[in-house]
Amino acid sequence: MSPAMGIVIGIIMAAVLIWAAYCFYWQRQAPLRRKGEMRKSQPLPAMDAGEKYDLPAGYDTDEIVAMAKDPEWLYAYWEVTAGKQEEFAHQFGPGVWEVSQPVIRVYDITGNVELEQAGHHDVAINDQATSWYLYLGLPDHTLILDLGRVLPDGRFVTLARSKTVTLPANAPSRVIDPNWPPIGALWPHVWQPEEALAGTSPRHWPFGLGISSPQMIRVPEETR
Repeated sequence: MSPAMGIVIGIIMAAVLIWAAYCFYWQRQAPLRRKGEMRKSQPLPAMDAGEKYDLPAGYDTDEIVAMAKDPEWLYAYWEVTAGKQEEFAHQFGPGVWEVSQPVIRVYDITGNVELEQAGHHDVAINDQATSWYLYLGLPDHTLILDLGRVLPDGRFVTLARSKTVTLPANAPSRVIDPNWPPIGALWPHVWQPEEALAGTSPRHWPFGLGISSPQMIRVPEETR
């Protein structure tokens, strides 16, 4: 076989191998192409740009939910179903619902106090309300709320009870990590916010931030 013939045969074999590889790749990609074509051929559901969805007025559940707003305030929302009102009327008589006073009873169970022994006070609400902001002034206290009604004879009837809720603290935590104790030398030098140097760069202010609150504290001269 002449050298020229060997070159021609080599070129032909290379072309056959390339063609075989191309056909193999094309067959492997065919299912993916068909799957993509099927996906593209499916029309999207029609959407009305003006269509709106509103939250339901209720969920047909007798409940009260308590949420901490800040260390002093609590937010509560609730729902009382018609079935609960019918049950109330059946137990206490027709017309008693209308002459009873709706209230939220606040139980303070801080320190794992049993509910029966916990102190409490009532917050008067009205029959039209489904939510209420309660000023309690009890930071770092754990509470439970009862939604209920006070009967004309003074008895309290519970309609729904919340889960426990703890208001956040309004002061630095009393629990201190032993690996990160406060720097005692800084505490005697408390800086009043009104004494801040107006018009100067924060880099040159003679105070820093407190350990766990935005309290201004003097920084000793040797640290600056």
